[in-house]
Amino acid sequence: YTESIIEGRKLVDDPTFPAPWQALVNIGWAQYRLGQRAEAQASFELALEYQPDFWRAMLNLGILAADGGDRVRALARFREVLAQRPGRYAEAEVNYRIAEIHVAQGDRDQALEHLLEHRREPLLDPRLTDGEAAGDRSAWGEDRACALERLARVDVRSAARVGHAGHLREAEADRDEQEADERERDPRRAAE
Repeated sequence: YTESIIEGRKLVDDPTFPAPWQALVNIGWAQYRLGQRAEAQASFELALEYQPDFWRAMLNLGILAADGGDRVRALARFREVLAQRPGRYAEAEVNYRIAEIHVAQGDRDQALEHLLEHRREPLLDPRLTDGEAAGDRSAWGEDRACALERLARVDVRSAARVGHAGHLREAEADRDEQEADERERDPRRAAE
């Protein structure tokens, strides 16, 4: 993480780098992982000064607030992220984190509401035919319902230590990379 901070600062200091807020969020996450909470918060806040609607900075400020026990501030940040509709994977992470807070507060119903938010729009492979998608939807819905029931019984503090959020970020990055590869191979998708 230390090397990430060094390289990120080079980008922030480079006047030709077009998105210093992205580098600042990466720096902040590395600082957070190194236990440098105050520095991480400063990096995320500076990212928002550059780009006030940058949802990744808001998400990470929410994570910091939640980890620091400030549930009210965390919920406010998470709701700001959801209001921007950043995409399914980001919304899944935010809803999961909101559910963690509700479970910690003893509000199981609110927690389940956020966990079940994903059932409304299943993550289907767009290349499936309608028939395949319908079959996949019912099987996926059933599997997901079972998983959500198990998750509802999980101690969210221990689940958070396992790192579900990191898996969501990895999945989103993998999806973005796969879509970029498909656009390169298929000229008709290049306009997307």
